[in-house]
Amino acid sequence: MEQLEDLIKDMFIAQQILETQQKTLVLLTSGHDLKDSGYIRVPRELPFFQLEGDIRMKNREAFHSVNDFLVKFEVVLLQHNLALDEHWERCILGCFPNIQLSWFRPEVYGKGHTWEQMKITLQEKNGVIDNIST
Repeated sequence: MEQLEDLIKDMFIAQQILETQQKTLVLLTSGHDLKDSGYIRVPRELPFFQLEGDIRMKNREAFHSVNDFLVKFEVVLLQHNLALDEHWERCILGCFPNIQLSWFRPEVYGKGHTWEQMKITLQEKNGVIDNIST
């Protein structure tokens, strides 16, 4: 009888562990559940901002234009169900080389800019005269 009680206790503990692991798996695989929990991961597929002719990371894509980078950035956030105006600032930090961060942090970061404002600023800082809205 004691062995049966021990077996039941072990099964109960195993069931609790399984339920915890299932909840963790849902949090790790579902953008909605992550968002509801207050925890949002930065997507690892975010592009690195480098233009053709100014390669800083050889193993990363080089973009033909600033707009090409912006489109790719938007696509990745949208694929992860992240609202651009809500998450762009946090996500874009890892996309910039130090030369871009040198102006971005004091001029843009934490200033409450919308994604549209950031796109215009990035285009202007990189010599794009006609701001193309995407």
